[in-house]
Amino acid sequence: AYDFTQQYPNFIQSLLLSNAPTTMKKANDEYDRLHEETGASFWKDHVCRSSATSSTSTTTTMNDMPPPLQDAMGHVSRYWGGMDVVIHYVAKPMKEHSLPVISIVGEHDFGIAASSGWSKLIGETNNSFEDVVLKNCAHYPFLEDREAFGTVIRTFCSKHDGTDGG
Repeated sequence: AYDFTQQYPNFIQSLLLSNAPTTMKKANDEYDRLHEETGASFWKDHVCRSSATSSTSTTTTMNDMPPPLQDAMGHVSRYWGGMDVVIHYVAKPMKEHSLPVISIVGEHDFGIAASSGWSKLIGETNNSFEDVVLKNCAHYPFLEDREAFGTVIRTFCSKHDGTDGG
């Protein structure tokens, strides 16, 4: 979506970046580091802090994941898997314009270091840039705290698009 806005800025009214890294290599390196550091608790600590069950286990199985994530993970590698396909992606600075942009990331997301670059790439040239970190969320904040995520989106849309986001 970000690259599309660079190519076709007149087609976009606003842009939402949810747990989107500015550099895939940095996100992948952090994923590997945290996975090695935290071991079995990596998934629950840095990927999805919500589950389909009320399990207090530190490990996660497919059945522990929220149903939409179970479905998505069940299709991993069907089209492509791993980061090799996109590992060299690095976002380029946004051309100067006032497109409203919001970046949303969970505070425990393994990719938070790679997502923090948006404020420099966009925020320095755009007064309509917002950077939001959702508490107690990891890589899937829209599944982990749907209410907070929805409130952020509704507020952003009503402020910039003149709608209530509904």
